[in-house]
Amino acid sequence: MRKTFSLILSVIMVLSLFTVGAFAAEGTAINSAEDFKNMTADGKYYLAADITVNATYAGEFTGTFDGNGKTVTVSVPMFEKVKGTVKNLNVKGAINADSNAGAVAISAEGATFEAIKNAASVTAAGHAAGIVALAENAGITIKNCSNSGAITTTGTKSDDSVSGLVAYSKDAPDTVITGCSNSGKITVDSTATKGNNQSAAGISGRANAKSVGITVKNCSNSGEIYGYHQTGGVIGYHTSSSTVEGCYNTGKVESKYSYAGGVVGRFCGDKTTDDTFIVKNCANYGSIKGAVGQSGGIVGYSAHSLQGEYCFNYGDIDSAGNTGGVFGSIGSKYTYGTGGVVSTVKYCGNEGKVTSRTGYAGGVVGYTYGSGTAAVETNKHVEIYYCYNVGEVVAATAGKIASGILGYVNSSAVKIQNCFSGGKVTAGEGIKSYAIYWNNACKADEGNIKDNMILEGCADFASQESPDGTKIAEDYTKAGNTAIENAVPAAIAATGELTYKLNQAFGSDVFRQTLGTDKMPTTKTSSKLVKLVDGKYVNDDSQPTPPTPVPTGDTAVYVAVAAVAAVAILGTALVSKKRRIAE
Repeated sequence: MRKTFSLILSVIMVLSLFTVGAFAAEGTAINSAEDFKNMTADGKYYLAADITVNATYAGEFTGTFDGNGKTVTVSVPMFEKVKGTVKNLNVKGAINADSNAGAVAISAEGATFEAIKNAASVTAAGHAAGIVALAENAGITIKNCSNSGAITTTGTKSDDSVSGLVAYSKDAPDTVITGCSNSGKITVDSTATKGNNQSAAGISGRANAKSVGITVKNCSNSGEIYGYHQTGGVIGYHTSSSTVEGCYNTGKVESKYSYAGGVVGRFCGDKTTDDTFIVKNCANYGSIKGAVGQSGGIVGYSAHSLQGEYCFNYGDIDSAGNTGGVFGSIGSKYTYGTGGVVSTVKYCGNEGKVTSRTGYAGGVVGYTYGSGTAAVETNKHVEIYYCYNVGEVVAATAGKIASGILGYVNSSAVKIQNCFSGGKVTAGEGIKSYAIYWNNACKADEGNIKDNMILEGCADFASQESPDGTKIAEDYTKAGNTAIENAVPAAIAATGELTYKLNQAFGSDVFRQTLGTDKMPTTKTSSKLVKLVDGKYVNDDSQPTPPTPVPTGDTAVYVAVAAVAAVAILGTALVSKKRRIAE
């Protein structure tokens, strides 16, 4: 009896600790708009009741404001500038401003925003955001925040930006944004035909060259994003080294002029250094549309070195410029640093339809700059390993190239290895289609293009290279076409055999295929698992409906490994000998 009583008492004590930790707030209680107005700049406060704020807190707030789960109704930004901490807050209402405006703050410096939910609409003739319009002079931290309000910029300046979380990071290095989401509609409302170079995104609109080392991690966008230039589901335009990890987009992304990406619209450095942009464990499910410039399922355009890993696109992409299923365009014709710039794409895949209306199209990468036949150590080029494309790839204009992996390159140093091309590829009128890649004025160095797999009938040729250095685009009669040999029969892929053997090889149900609907294996969790029953490949209808997670962490690794396995299994189990695409 004593032991039972002691146990009950212990449980009560533990629960009481949790209760205090969950609900207790420290500092001075705020019960009204008047209390809010009279806060000292460096004080510690908490909301004790829902309030309405019609006047912005003037000056710099360096203290702590704990919303305590309460709601503030706003018609103006809550704070002029935050240098302290704002957390545990709900915001609603509507803001119409003739300059920069964020629902929580106009600007921030070295501040922390945590667990804030904004539902207020914001329209500003400058930077506009759901949390903070402008981060400046020092990095800020935004974690576990969300925006569901409609955010619009009507600004006319070239850097006016709009975003669900932070519109513009100016000289704000080492900013960290984690665990955040946007479901609100994000819009650049411009009367100019081509806009004014504004950036639009669900999480981070724009960051300038001195905002180095920005990290955006485990963030998502489900809202519609409408921009004119740099437009992305998560990031619009970063001009300094950044890391984007574990992010995904399910919303529609549309740029009315240039650069559109499901996760990132545009990366571009300061033209003095070889900045590196890292994108990994990201996915896009939304439709992407670009009117003029480059577009991609994950990144529209990166002018510097890009390191992309474990990125997957499932959405359809339609763009007038160079278009890629995962990355639209990589690299630049300009030399920013001192050496060769190598971009690496590993373990990435595309399953959406990729259409370029006037440019080059590629299933994984649409277009990449190269340095011709320059020495490897100074040759700007891309290296692609263990990637796959099963989406349709189309170049709609006469004379434009479409390829299953890489649409266009001009480099002898380019590498494409252990990749699988299975989607139907259609080039512009008068041009052949290519399963692997198209090299304009170069022939890849010996051994650079190897161990790639091709689905039967997906393209006219395996690859195209210039045999003597003459630009193929100027003299197509000199094109060096590599024939497709020993292709994997489409019938085998359609039966479910490939899907089943991929999963068996790694002991994990990574790939799926709804037989009769999916022509090839897919990583979409909406499709069904394939089982082998009495010698026949069938769908397992008894399986529970799986969630739809973003392929990050261990899941992404399994997907990537399974994509690699496709090469090995197709080469040993399904055909008579290993398929190799030689140069």
